[in-house]
This record gives sequence, structure tokens and C-alpha cells, in this order.
Amino acid sequence: MSAELYIRWQVRPKPGPINRWRPATPPGAEVRFPVVTTFEVRATPDTELLLTLSATVALREGKPAILDMRFESERGLDLAVLQSTFKWETSLRVVTNYLLSADDGSDDCYNTWQTLAGVQPFVAATDLDDDFLEKIAHEYLAAGRGYSAVLSSRYGISKRSAVRWVEKARARGILTKPSKTGAVGGEVVPRSERAN
Repeated sequence: MSAELYIRWQVRPKPGPINRWRPATPPGAEVRFPVVTTFEVRATPDTELLLTLSATVALREGKPAILDMRFESERGLDLAVLQSTFKWETSLRVVTNYLLSADDGSDDCYNTWQTLAGVQPFVAATDLDDDFLEKIAHEYLAAGRGYSAVLSSRYGISKRSAVRWVEKARARGILTKPSKTGAVGGEVVPRSERAN
């Protein structure tokens, strides 16, 4: 699996009693659970289906949790690739973030295919090449303070992983250190000036 896959997904309500989640932020938000989400993975929008992932998300101990997850592929599942590249928490994070912004009490948020704009549940360590890390460096600088939350939401990763990606960009000489220790900042080093 590669970071360049085309992924679309949708959420639909799961039949049965509705539980309402009211998180502390954003104020006034209310999300209905349980839901079933389906992710479809293709090489491009027009190619054959490579993988379908379905998951049930419900409230457990006051927080959204995945109750079950099912992977299907007519080609057969490549377990080694899934083990090394699938970000298990991403489907939960994507669904939760989407519902926080889209569940207005109507059913408009359901049964509509969404595409992942920059959020990829399949990101292998080998996909963290210099081009990708340069993109991360620019996004880090644009986000400023709170960058880990921005990158976490955008890429479906933990905040700690976002910090590691920025650290990796610095270690590879793509991003300079900030002027003060512990501060956010630095500059993207032009490719011609980077050590090989």
C-alpha cells in the first residue's frame, strides 16, 4: 500500500438505540452513535477495488470506540503490508472528526461518500521520503503553535507521530532548528543546499 492510494469512505447509522456523545470541545457538539463506516481503497478513482474496510463505531465508557473491523479483498489480503502500513486508529479518528463537524442532528451526514483530503490510513515508514517530509515542513511552519494537532487531524496520526515527522525533517536537513530551543519555527532548506 502506498500513500498515493485513492480512498473514499462513508458513515451510516447502525440500527438500534442511539447514544449521544457530547465531548468537551467543540462546545455544544453532539454526535450520534453507533455508526458503521466503510472505506474503499483503489489505486485511482477509476480502477478496481483493492480493499474494503468496514468498522462499527460506538460509545464505550463515554468515548468513541471501534467494536469490530472487517477487511475484504478479492485479491487476498497482504497481511505483511497491512501490518506495516495500516494506521489502526485512523478510521476512528477520521470518523470522529467528520461527525464532530457534520452531525447537525439531521441525516445529511450519512450515506454520502467522502474522500480523504490528505488523511491517509496507509502511510508506511518508507513513504516518509524527502518530498513528503518537505511538504510536512511547510505545513508545520504554516500551522505554527498547535502544529501537532493540525497534522494529526490532517493525516490521521497521533500528535506524537506529527512531532516525530517534524523531527525527522530536521534530522534529514530539510528543516532548520528554530532560533530558540523549544520554539516552533525554522526554515525549509532549499534542495540545492541540503547535504546528500
